[in-house]
Amino acid sequence: MAEYLSPGIYVEEFDSGIKAMEGVGTSTAGFVGMAQKGPVNGLPVLITSMADYQRRFGGYLSERMYGNKRFLPYAVEQFFNNGGSSCYVMRVCEKDGEGNYVGGEAKGSMPASGKSPFLELKASNPGAWGNGIRAKLSLMAKSRTRVEKKTEENAGTGENAGKEENAETRENTGTEDVSKTNAADTKTITYKLQDASALQMGDMVCLQLAGKKSPVFFGVVHGISGEDVTLKYLGEGVKEWKFLEGSTEPEKPKDPKEEDPKTPEENPKDPKEEDPKDPKEEDPRTPEENPKDPREEDPKTPEEDPKEEDPKEEDPNKTTGDSPQVFLYLAEWVLTIQDDTASEQYESISFNPDRSNYADNVLEKSQIVRITTHGENMTAGMMDGLLETEEMAITISLSGGSDGTVSRDIDPSVYKGEDGAPDRRTGLTAFKTLSDVSIMAIPGITDKTVQSDLVSHCEGMGNRFAILDMPLDHKEVSDLQEFRENVDTSYGAMYHPWLQCYDALAKRSVFLPPSGAMAGIYGRTDHSRGVHKAPANEVLRNCTGLSVNYNEAEQGKLNPKGINLIRALPGQGIRVWGARTCSSDGNWKYINVRRLFIFIEESIRANTNWAVFEPNDEMLWSRVEGTIRVFLTTQWRNGALAGSTVDEAFFINIGKSTMTEDDILNGRLICVIGVAPVRPAEFVVFRITQKMEGAQ
Repeated sequence: MAEYLSPGIYVEEFDSGIKAMEGVGTSTAGFVGMAQKGPVNGLPVLITSMADYQRRFGGYLSERMYGNKRFLPYAVEQFFNNGGSSCYVMRVCEKDGEGNYVGGEAKGSMPASGKSPFLELKASNPGAWGNGIRAKLSLMAKSRTRVEKKTEENAGTGENAGKEENAETRENTGTEDVSKTNAADTKTITYKLQDASALQMGDMVCLQLAGKKSPVFFGVVHGISGEDVTLKYLGEGVKEWKFLEGSTEPEKPKDPKEEDPKTPEENPKDPKEEDPKDPKEEDPRTPEENPKDPREEDPKTPEEDPKEEDPKEEDPNKTTGDSPQVFLYLAEWVLTIQDDTASEQYESISFNPDRSNYADNVLEKSQIVRITTHGENMTAGMMDGLLETEEMAITISLSGGSDGTVSRDIDPSVYKGEDGAPDRRTGLTAFKTLSDVSIMAIPGITDKTVQSDLVSHCEGMGNRFAILDMPLDHKEVSDLQEFRENVDTSYGAMYHPWLQCYDALAKRSVFLPPSGAMAGIYGRTDHSRGVHKAPANEVLRNCTGLSVNYNEAEQGKLNPKGINLIRALPGQGIRVWGARTCSSDGNWKYINVRRLFIFIEESIRANTNWAVFEPNDEMLWSRVEGTIRVFLTTQWRNGALAGSTVDEAFFINIGKSTMTEDDILNGRLICVIGVAPVRPAEFVVFRITQKMEGAQ
C-alpha cells in the first residue's frame, strides 16, 4: 500500500480488468539433416532465406557421396519457394566407433612450418568445406613512438630459458642446440621511448627503421618502467642498429662525399695501399686525379659504377639523410576470413591476453573459424620475415578438412541426437530449447525409428506438428498402407508421392521428398488465411511432376488411412489433395484442427503468466476469464471457430465450479475452456433433382 504522509495530490495507475492477448506464430519450421558445413551441436540456426542457408550450411549435396541423406538443402529451398518465411536448421553428422565425428576439420597455423605454432586456426565445424578458408592477417601499426636510445641489453642464458619457457613444449630433433635456442628466447633489450603510455605488459610491438623498404622486427613487451620499455623475442636484425653513446639516434651511415668517410676500423687496409696523392686535397680518390692507374683504390662511387657497388649502401636497415630514426608501434591486426560462401573481418585484434580485443575472445563469434593463440610457443624472430613486404600481411590457408565416408545405412541416434547441456545438444534434442518452432521435418529420411523419434518429440513438446515422408520406391497402394500403420498420432501427417524438381547440382530433374514443400505451404496458408484453414487444395511451386500419378480410386483407398496424396489435376496444376493427420481418433482427424488447438493452447500459455502468484480469488478469476474471452472472440470473428454466436463458438468456466477447496489451498487455478473448431469441407456434395413443370 502507498503511504500518504505529506498533504498533496497523488496520481496512481492500476491494472484494468483484462489484459490483451496476442496469438503466437505457427509458420516457423524446423529441419534436421546433413549439410556441407555448419554447427553440429548447440542451438539450431535461424534461417530466413536460401542465400542465408548457403552462407551458414553450404550448398547442395551430391547423390554419390550422401545418397538418400542429401535432401536437407533441397527441402529448405522448397520451403522458401512455397511460401515459408523462416526456419531453424540443425545439422547432423555421423560418428565413428570412438564417438568422433566422421571427417575432419581443416586447420592452418602461423608459422606454417614447425611443431609449435604461435597461432592456430581451425574450421568452426568438420568437413571438406574448410579447405577453402583463407585468413589474411594485415598489420595495423598503432601508437607510433620514437625510440630515443637503447639503455640495456640482457643476453639471456639457456638455464633461465628453461625455467621461463617450459621447455617441455619445445620438441627439438637432430643436433639442435637447445641452450642457444632458449638463450635467444630469454634475451631482452630495453629501449627508452619518446612515449610509452599506450603500451602494457604482453603487447606485441614492431620496430622499424625509418624508410619504406625497411623490414619490420617484432617483439613482446616484457617490462615497462616510465619511458623505458623492455622487449623480448626480438630477432637478430636489431643487432645492426648501433646507438652512439650519449646519442638519441642510431649510428648514421657516413656520406661518401665527406672528407674522410672511412676510419681504419671500418676499412682496415694496409697503409702501403693507401692513395699516394697529397692527403691535403679534398678528395684524393676522384677519377679526375688518376682515372687509369690500376694501383689506385677504386675511386668510383656506387652511382658511377654499379658493378662494384658497396653492399652497405643497399642495406634496408639504414637510410641516408640527416637523421635516421627507429620507431616503435603497437602491433594490432586486421583479420579477414573468407570461404566459398561467406566472409568476415575483424579489426584491431591483439595477441595480448590482457587486452579487451584479444584475438581468441573476439573470434568466439566467428561462424567460419576458431582461433587459438599459443603465447608460450613464441620464439625470438619467429614473426620476422613472415609478412609480405608490400601489403605487410600474411595469408594462412587451411587444409586437411574431410567429409569422411557417409554410410548408406541410417543410424537413428544421429538424428535423435544427444541430450545434455543446452550448448551441447545435437539432432532433434537441440530443438527442446526453442519455443517458436511449430512445424518439424527430417527431409527424405523414412526410417521407422527416426520417424517415431520425430513424432515422439512433437507429442512431448505439445507445440509442434511433424511432416513425414514416405519411401520413394513405395508405389503400390498396399505398400503405402502397410507403411502408414507404423504411426498413429494427431501430431503428424504423411504425404506422397515425391516431387520432380530441377537439381542445380546434378543439372537434371530429380525426385525430392515433399516435406520441405509442405512445410512452406503450411506457412503460406497460415499467412494468407490462418492456421484454421486446412493446408490443402494448394498449388506446389517449382514442381514439374510427380514420382507417381494416382487416380481417384487409389486415393479412395489411401485417404481414409490418413495418407495425403499430391496429385496432378488437369488444368489445375500439381496440388495437395489431402488434409488428414495420422490419427485413428476421429476428433483429431484433420490437420487444421490439431494445429488450431496448438495455436490456442500456446497463445494462452504465453499470455497469462501474469496471473502466477496473484491472489487466487474471484477478482483474479474474472480477469483471467475476461482476457481469454476477448482472445477467443477475435478468433471466432476471424473464422477459426464454428457457430453463429459467441456462445456457440466457445465457453469458459472458472471459479468454484472448476476448483475445489483443496485446489485453492494448494495454489491451483483451474480454467475449463471449450471451443468449436471449424472442419474442412472435405466432401462437397451437390444433390440435384429434376423440377417438373406444373400442369396448367
